[in-house]
Amino acid sequence: MSSSHHATKLRVVLADDHAVLRRGLASLLAQHDDLVVVGEAADAETAVARHAELTPDILLIDLRMRGSIAAIERIRVDRADARILALASVEDADGIERALAAGALGCVWIDASVDAIAAAIRNACTGRAVSAVSREQVAHVQLTKRELALLRVLADGALLADLPDQTEVAAALFAKLGVATTADAIAAGVRRGLVRSR
Repeated sequence: MSSSHHATKLRVVLADDHAVLRRGLASLLAQHDDLVVVGEAADAETAVARHAELTPDILLIDLRMRGSIAAIERIRVDRADARILALASVEDADGIERALAAGALGCVWIDASVDAIAAAIRNACTGRAVSAVSREQVAHVQLTKRELALLRVLADGALLADLPDQTEVAAALFAKLGVATTADAIAAGVRRGLVRSR
């Protein structure tokens, strides 16, 4: 994607403990010629160190990674003008609010298109508004503990037919995800960051 009006590339550091997601996102962002991934981190400590070492234009950090909120706080203390975007899933309602309070400029869905993520990066780096994900936006797909537990069991290979006591929970889960089959529920869960692909 050409962006000739950008004199220099925006330098991005990606922090995510899921290597496949991190590398995949780095590869996709590389298709935007005004963005360059200059560093990656697989944990919160490394994210803080990479940010200090590389001083990127922006840090993109997955809220599902342990220590992500603390990392945002530490980076903002060390560098008040640091630009940070959090990658969030529908499971992260509390984390979203904490990330914004810690100093993140905004949150973008983990399953958003790469174009949407790239646009959020550009907006954050140029001082334009970044659409933050709010609690209200995730409420309609917020799963109960039982629904989430069932989704994870199914994602691990269990068959719904072998779980007759979970029929009502499954019905509620499928309705919230807007699906009709176990396979579609698992796929929707992966897209939304509720479960990880095996």
